[in-house]
Amino acid sequence: MSYRRLEFIFYLAGLLLAAALVYFYRSDDPDWTFSCFILAVSMFFLGYRFRLKARINARPKPEEPSEPPDAPQQT
Repeated sequence: MSYRRLEFIFYLAGLLLAAALVYFYRSDDPDWTFSCFILAVSMFFLGYRFRLKARINARPKPEEPSEPPDAPQQT
């Protein structure tokens, strides 16, 4: 699966859980309201994580120096 598809799935799950959160909040059920809040926020953060991971993987890799910079220079 691509990162874009996983990001969409997590955002969709977060949206559905946010709708459940509103339902339980309006029906005065604090236990399920809190549980849905935690799960909805987690889904949104997981979706954002996949967006960041895709951006990090798209960066060009820096070239490694042939000699480590900590090595003493020989004269």
